[in-house]
Amino acid sequence: MALLRTLTLVVLLLVPAPRAPAGLADACVGDCDGDGMVAINELIAGVGIALGQQPVSTCANIDRNGDGAVTVEELIAAVRAALDGCPGSPTATPTDAPTAMPTATAAVTLTLTASATPTLPVTEVPSATAPATPTATAPPTLSATPSFTPTATATPFGAPTDLVVAIDGGDVRLVWNNPDPLGGFTQARVLRRLNAAVDGPDDAAAETVFSGAASNAAHPLLALLPNVPEDNRTYHYAVFACSAAGSCGADGAAATLTPTLPDVLRGGGYVIHWRHASADVCSDKTNLGTAANPIVPDWWKSCDANCPAPPGESTATARQLNDEGRDESVRIGQAFDILRLPVGRVLSSEFCRNVGTAELMDLGAPIEQLPSITFFVYDEANRCANSYELIAEAPAAGTNTAIIGHAGFPSPACPVIGTLAWGEAAIFKPDGAGGTPFVTRVSDDEWADLLPAGPSGLSAGIEATHVRLTWSNGPAYPRVRVLRRLNDAVAGPADPDATLVFSGVTDTLLDPVSNLLPGTPSEPRTYHYAVYGCVGSSCETVGTATFISPTLAQLLRAGGYTIFFRHASARLCADNTDLGTAANTTVPNWWKSCDATCPLPPDVTTATARQLSDVGRIEATSIGAAFAAQGFPVGRVISSEFCRAVQTAELADFGAPIEQSPAVTFFVYDEAGRCEATRVLLAERPTAGSNTAIISHSGNDCPPISGLSMGGAAIYRPNPGGGATFVTALNWEQWGTLP
Repeated sequence: MALLRTLTLVVLLLVPAPRAPAGLADACVGDCDGDGMVAINELIAGVGIALGQQPVSTCANIDRNGDGAVTVEELIAAVRAALDGCPGSPTATPTDAPTAMPTATAAVTLTLTASATPTLPVTEVPSATAPATPTATAPPTLSATPSFTPTATATPFGAPTDLVVAIDGGDVRLVWNNPDPLGGFTQARVLRRLNAAVDGPDDAAAETVFSGAASNAAHPLLALLPNVPEDNRTYHYAVFACSAAGSCGADGAAATLTPTLPDVLRGGGYVIHWRHASADVCSDKTNLGTAANPIVPDWWKSCDANCPAPPGESTATARQLNDEGRDESVRIGQAFDILRLPVGRVLSSEFCRNVGTAELMDLGAPIEQLPSITFFVYDEANRCANSYELIAEAPAAGTNTAIIGHAGFPSPACPVIGTLAWGEAAIFKPDGAGGTPFVTRVSDDEWADLLPAGPSGLSAGIEATHVRLTWSNGPAYPRVRVLRRLNDAVAGPADPDATLVFSGVTDTLLDPVSNLLPGTPSEPRTYHYAVYGCVGSSCETVGTATFISPTLAQLLRAGGYTIFFRHASARLCADNTDLGTAANTTVPNWWKSCDATCPLPPDVTTATARQLSDVGRIEATSIGAAFAAQGFPVGRVISSEFCRAVQTAELADFGAPIEQSPAVTFFVYDEAGRCEATRVLLAERPTAGSNTAIISHSGNDCPPISGLSMGGAAIYRPNPGGGATFVTALNWEQWGTLP
């Protein structure tokens, strides 16, 4: 598609005295076809090259310095050649011309319409019989179409570019690029218009923001109103280049700005009137009188919430905030902290529910309790008028004013503030002349919708001994708060049922998997993580969330668990407990015997203890193979002294030396205390990055280990504060199928 535009090129020819011979500098610049003179079509070709619409090869002779581009100076040289003639041509000015010529200024204006492939009239300069020799009193005229007519003044050209408009604190700042002042435009004019583009430099519907010789400007943000549901507001800016005499070019650079409510409140100048937060505890006992004649002085200021039945025992005299109202107040205050909204003055009714709302908001200014906006007890008939008088007062520069009052005015109704819900705010902008333009309403939970975007893209994955959490931080929040909750989503940055994992500055976190338990068929476990952006102690309420369901294999691979095994299948021989205990035996260490000759014959035996069967050997070897394949690290192996337990440990080959412990040995030492001794070992934390294996016996009324089948295991996680948490139980075959 052809790109059409109109170009006006003004070439200022300064004719000094004396002039150097044309052949030294201008050498017939612009003589494209080499016929000894510069024609109009050749000038037009030069302009096309200068605009980038034609290649330099169209007229290589106009590129005097050979840099591949055509400059204004080269165009001027070509025009001189067109006016004065080329050196050596019949139209050239003789070299013996007078050495002093009057100084003159000539202007040549060329107006053309250019497209991707321009078609332009071609008119040659006058022949040698009609030379055009300029003089100080009679500037020559080239009869051509389009015509070049020297004039006494120049038409400015150029336009600003790259206008940028942004809010900076309490100001709106504008930056742009001005055209080259050599084009005649030395000034800039910036205009602003609401909800419509600026219609040129003299748009009567637009407001002038700046006029002067600069490439940047600023004006107070207070001049603008925010874009809100009630009124969509987009401000259109445009900058135009102008001459010192005040005439401006029609082309300018434009940009738009749509201020948000937080943007304008951050700049200050607004009054925010709240109705106190949710309060349905007790009721106002207006029968106790007004301030002028109270039955109970200051009854309205009471924060007593003792109002349950029986009524005769109630001591409360005024309605109080409920739990929801307290939460509302805190959330509003946190939103103001995060949004960095300055409050210079806080005005409150004297009722406890209002003062409590203001205190919990904690907006950073002392609370002024005012009778004029206090419900009922002072001047109820004029409370609306009193409130609007306060709303009309302009806040201190750079701050806003907060008012915590009531709704429910008597007839006639009070506009806007008379209909506010609990915790809802009406926002006004005093105009400085006593007016109170209404801006918008914001409910207690809508402040959270105004918060900037916080962290996003939270992901979680188990890497060796840790859960790696990564996310992208929101630029408005210098800190983050990371929480974790079991089997339920985190309910906000202050969730009392969640565990605080981290608070500080980072976008990557390692949470030790030792803090987690695996999800098992008997007890599914999913850990929910959430990250919230925070400013000081105030955090956004949305955050970014994810969850992870760690498997038993993942956590055993990281270490930190104790696995209690009952020895593998042992159905050979029997324990000869009649041989006594370690303290009183006729056969020392009979329980350690690995003799399995008991079957042949039954009446002649040397075996004294039950031994592993072939099936048991397979079970023990399979368990060890599964541990090796899964990469479960074992740093300590504790075994009963019975041969079947020691051999189970040997065949499993966990990779650590076997410690034979009397504490977990069946019968011969302290059978009554064996369960408790085992639990002490279960609570001992393994060395970092490893697990502990205990190979012992069942029995002894010590659930769940007392109920294990041969080769079965009970898995525990030692707790940081002592004791151990039972995780799950597995039979020997399940080790090879863990995910």
